[in-house]
Amino acid sequence: MLREAARTADRLLYWSIVVQVGMIALTVNLQVFNRYVLDYVLGWEEEVARYMMIWSSFLAASYALWQGEQLGMEFVVKLLPARYRRIVRILTYLLCIAFLAVIAYQGFVWMMPQQLDQVSPSLGITMAIPYAAIPVSAVMMIWVEILFIWRELRGMDATREPGAEPLPL
Repeated sequence: MLREAARTADRLLYWSIVVQVGMIALTVNLQVFNRYVLDYVLGWEEEVARYMMIWSSFLAASYALWQGEQLGMEFVVKLLPARYRRIVRILTYLLCIAFLAVIAYQGFVWMMPQQLDQVSPSLGITMAIPYAAIPVSAVMMIWVEILFIWRELRGMDATREPGAEPLPL
């Protein structure tokens, strides 16, 4: 049941990123068409494209981490004996969690409340919505790092093909 929920979440995240990138392309093309062909500017297209790009970028970072596509120094870790490999990986995951926890905390506690009163010029929405991408994606990445630690503690192979299947729960 948990694996099916993880697969569903994986697919949902993937397709939300795909839809957002498609919407960015449509919005930017609409803006170019309106500006240069119709000589008319709606005004909201640039903000919508910018905010969707922010959200899709941060969600894609979470998805890439989930799929094992993050930047790493695995070739160095593989030079270590098996016991030390696990220790180094777990320490690395814990350091990432600490860093991401600071980002999430700073985003939710300090940044978001300041943005609630600020309104975007064209859309009239609170700026907390675009800025929420930062702490939300940090929390998502913390969850993925916790799953990586769980995988290491269970002794599962960390070098399997990335993206083959969602992480085991």
